[in-house]
Amino acid sequence: MGKPGSFVNGCKIVVSCSCRWARVALLAGLLVVALSACTGQQHRPATPGFPAFVTPPQGNAGIIAVGDGFIGSPDGGHTLSTVHATGQSGLNDVAFDFADMSGNGWAVGDRVVVSFSKDATTWRVRHVRWDLSAVAVGDSRHVWAGGNDGRAPVVVASADAGRTWTRCRLPHSGSPWVNDLAFSDDHNGWAVLEPDVLLHTIDGGVTWTRSIPLPGAELWGVASPDARHAWIVGASKRGAPLVAATADGGRQWRVQLPPRSGWPGGGMLRAVTFIDDRHGWAVGNNTLILATSDGGAHWRVQRTPFEAGLLQHVAFFDARQGWIANGGFPLLWTVDGGQHWFAQALPGSGYTAVAVAW
Repeated sequence: MGKPGSFVNGCKIVVSCSCRWARVALLAGLLVVALSACTGQQHRPATPGFPAFVTPPQGNAGIIAVGDGFIGSPDGGHTLSTVHATGQSGLNDVAFDFADMSGNGWAVGDRVVVSFSKDATTWRVRHVRWDLSAVAVGDSRHVWAGGNDGRAPVVVASADAGRTWTRCRLPHSGSPWVNDLAFSDDHNGWAVLEPDVLLHTIDGGVTWTRSIPLPGAELWGVASPDARHAWIVGASKRGAPLVAATADGGRQWRVQLPPRSGWPGGGMLRAVTFIDDRHGWAVGNNTLILATSDGGAHWRVQRTPFEAGLLQHVAFFDARQGWIANGGFPLLWTVDGGQHWFAQALPGSGYTAVAVAW
């Protein structure tokens, strides 16, 4: 446990290290960004990580974890400065409990779970047996993390704010890794397993049911703002960008992108976020950014003047303010819902953004 420097407006940002992949997460009263320092390590050789994104109740300041420390922002990311050094690298994802302002923030990585208070005054590192790539929060006590145990995919759950962790019993899938997790509350959640497995729980992870809404598809990210609605993204079996949605808790899935070629960015979407059941964004290869304001009935391409390459993570604070991590440098951010995107450099050198949470 440690104490960082001064923190503004109870907000924070978290960043992590890996040589190849970076991730960013944006949180309630907190801006969280995971970064990667090129150290020669590759934490997920087959699968880049993806963030879990939640809608905060208020505030637009935050903290970014960068490699072995944290970078803070008092103004939603307009200015960034180093606020805390932890000595912990290799973080892959970050999430916060926004409903309870006394709750914790969470970051996970290779055999490590980091919890920290929202006012950035306390930090705790717990070493675990699993390589973790995704984290999701239900409330101040319920947390889930997913990754790999060296042989098979793993999802672990805590109902006591991370003091103890229980491994969830997953259906056999032959999948090697958990790509993403999303929980809308303490009971209803989704897990995306590489390459095409989708799991659903309605009892907080005690039991999981398997669903493959699109056989042959490659699935990367999931978002779920409530118990009925969820979106998955990836690539279709023909190599086109894929968005599929359910409005009935997974009973039926509907492909929302037309099956045509010529999408900017080619054939892959990597991450998705929804702030409610109407407003969402998905990002992927070759700076592809898609946005919807009607629950995915219509998706439109958003342009950026930057060639940012592979966009790996996206998070929005509200319908206007959002961030994208591109696995490179700098971050992309918008204050008008993505009509215009700007670049934001991070302090220091040798780091790339891996995940964002607001």
